[in-house]
Amino acid sequence: AEICTLLQQLAAAGTAVVIVSEEIAELIAVADRIVVLREGRTSATVDGASIDPEEVLRAMLPHSSAATGEGT
Repeated sequence: AEICTLLQQLAAAGTAVVIVSEEIAELIAVADRIVVLREGRTSATVDGASIDPEEVLRAMLPHSSAATGEGT
């Protein structure tokens, strides 16, 4: 909780804060924007009020034709 307070204070002061984590709930709690990188590329950028955990999770996972229904 102490680190979250510090991050919020830094962000409020206009400091850019970058957090690397796989914990979606933790990211949503502190983030104004989430950028998902997968295999060295941006797979999604989700802003503030529209952060959807399902969207973030889908962007984190590798795509396969079985999972997406593509290629059938």
